[in-house]
This record gives sequence, C-alpha cells and structure tokens, in this order.
Amino acid sequence: GIFTERDLLTKIDFNGLSDLSAKKLSDFMTSQLIIIADTTPYENVIEVMQKHNVRHMPIVRDGVIIGIVSLRDLMRLHGENLEEQLKEKEQQLLKSFQKTRESEDRFRSILYHSADAIIFANSEAKIVVWNPLFEELTGSAAGEILNKPAQTFFPSDEWEKVSPEKVERLGGVEHVEVKISHKSGELIDVDFSVSLIHDGDGGLLGYVGILHDIRERKMVEKEVAESRIQLELMNKDLELNAKIFKQLAIDKESAY
Repeated sequence: GIFTERDLLTKIDFNGLSDLSAKKLSDFMTSQLIIIADTTPYENVIEVMQKHNVRHMPIVRDGVIIGIVSLRDLMRLHGENLEEQLKEKEQQLLKSFQKTRESEDRFRSILYHSADAIIFANSEAKIVVWNPLFEELTGSAAGEILNKPAQTFFPSDEWEKVSPEKVERLGGVEHVEVKISHKSGELIDVDFSVSLIHDGDGGLLGYVGILHDIRERKMVEKEVAESRIQLELMNKDLELNAKIFKQLAIDKESAY
C-alpha cells in the first residue's frame, strides 16, 4: 500500500519507529491507493510513486508494517544497480542481435542461392518475401510482387490445387504439379510445395512455398512419350510388313 503525506505526518511517530511492527496497516492508512508486489522492479515502483506524488511507502507482510522506504532510498538503490543492469541488458541485446544477424544471414543465403523459387506469404496469402528465381518464373519486378495475393500468379483452376483453404485443411501440400502465369502469358509447369508457418501459440503467421521449375522434365517426358508412340507405330508397320511378306511367300509357293 501507499501512505499519503497526511498519513505520515499525522499518524506516525518517527521517534518511535521501533513500534511499527506492532501496528496494522489499517492503523495508519486513510485509504489504500495501490499495492505493489515485492517482485516489482525498482524502476516500476519509482514510476508509480512519482505518478502519485508519494514520497514514503510502507513495507507490509501479512497486513503488518515491517518498515518504511522512501522514494529517495529507492532512487539511490536503483541508481546503484542501474549501471550494472544496463551493462547486463546491453550484453543480452548484443548476443540477441548477433544471433539474429546470423539467422538472417543463413536465411538470406538459403533464399538467394536456392535452386528453386521461394516465396513467403502472410496469413492473408499476400507475398512479402521472395527470391530472384520467383521473379524469373513470373517475369515480374519487385514492385509487382510485394503484397500481391499469391493467387495473382496462378490461373484460377490451378490455384484451387494449392489454395490456402486446401493447404490449411491438409496441413500443407507437397509436390503438386501446377502451372503459374508468366507476365508474357506463358504458363509454366512447376512442382509446388507449401508449408504453414505458426507462432509460439499455434496461430497462423503465413505460408512458405517452394516452386521447382519442371519445364525441362516435362519436355523430356513429352519427347519420351512421342518416341514411344513412334516405336509403337514402327512395330505395327513391321508386323504388317511381315504379314505381307509372309502372304507373298505363300502366294509364290502356291503359284509353283
């Protein structure tokens, strides 16, 4: 609790402070303004006392006053510990900053040296981070990508395969073949995987998508399929020719 100046001046005998331990809080306090826990930091206590223009404060245990502390005492104690606390916080911030920089450097290295296009979208599925390969796949400049809905870069029927609703329902999707739209109008085949990003409380922060260009693979697959068709046609021609030659041989033999 906090004493008012009036309480201190009219109800406490400063010549008999040793008797305070026998007194109850209600014996001194006109009205209880606020309670400060014993774990509250010095600076917070000082801030509260300054706010209410309070210069002295009782220390109470189980409703019994066991002492009085002044604002000046708190400020002196706080001042003695402040430099040490600031140094400790400075070291903590420095370590945290270094770890953050290391994490950012690793993230940036992975992002910009990846063999695949990578995008990060927020909880509204708007793109906030991407790498240069995504710009190449879409033919778009940075200003045409930032905060744009990811859906912008997919034909509507292709977007349904990887929509946020589907991704959230499945907990992510892996290796889905979809087409994305290049600025030129070309549709590009990609292998698309999407994962969910959550905060510490399980709330959705956004999505990370990895797009692997499979145009070359699709071209090879097409060539293989066309070659297979040609081989099948050649086999049919060979079988037909064999039948014709066989029939010709029979007819020749019959003629003799």
